[in-house]
Amino acid sequence: MLRILYQVFRLALWGFFKKVIIANHLAAAIGQTYSNVDTAGGLNILMIVLVQPLYLYFDFSGYTDIAIGFARTLGIDLLPNFNKPFLSENVTNLWRRMHMSLSFWFNDYIFKQTSFKLRKWRKYAAVTAVFITFTLFGIWHGAGWNFMILGFLQAVAINYEFFTKRWRVSVFSRMPAFSQIWAGRILTYLFFGFSHIFFFRPDFGTALESFSTLKSIGVFTSDIFLSGPLRFGLFFAFLALAFEILQNDHEKIFEKVSSLWGRA
Repeated sequence: MLRILYQVFRLALWGFFKKVIIANHLAAAIGQTYSNVDTAGGLNILMIVLVQPLYLYFDFSGYTDIAIGFARTLGIDLLPNFNKPFLSENVTNLWRRMHMSLSFWFNDYIFKQTSFKLRKWRKYAAVTAVFITFTLFGIWHGAGWNFMILGFLQAVAINYEFFTKRWRVSVFSRMPAFSQIWAGRILTYLFFGFSHIFFFRPDFGTALESFSTLKSIGVFTSDIFLSGPLRFGLFFAFLALAFEILQNDHEKIFEKVSSLWGRA
């Protein structure tokens, strides 16, 4: 019983850590930058593009871990909602690891149903179903053109990956395995970050304004990115991601570290 309570509260505390220590500190920099787009430099917007996926992940997964932890005290086992999404090597796999409860619901009740009804279109049934599914996925986050574009971009990326898979395998096969893995992860992360400008901006016009600011890539205002809260949040975000990489890519090392932690 004590062991179960320990596991429950450890998971809940990990969730609070991700939400309070990491996500809340990153949120301050994102809000400050987007509220001052006129004076922020292009480099600031670019850096926010790299930060905002971390905020979304640690904020949502933090809530999830808290809910899962406390639900277990009531004898309820909730399914995990995130599975190291930023270790995905393509957008298709990213959405199998990111916000899994929502992604699986859309897959079961929108994508599969739509593709079945359009089955006479053959492979274009799946293509159309992906566009419909992710456009609705975007609208689910809010009623606005920016959210529709957000979903539409995910559909474009997934269909692109489907139709270019053979070509991409041929190109990437010439690279060392390590380079293949990390090139895929970095490109996927960058796409996620840039596309989610449409998530953070209140409407389509302000999203385009943020993209326009990227033209002044050499301009940088240091007041935001030298702030203590952002550096504090990023420090612990990188530690948490390093932990996930160790767990995913170096399982034997992770098991040894975990066993030493368990003995402490």
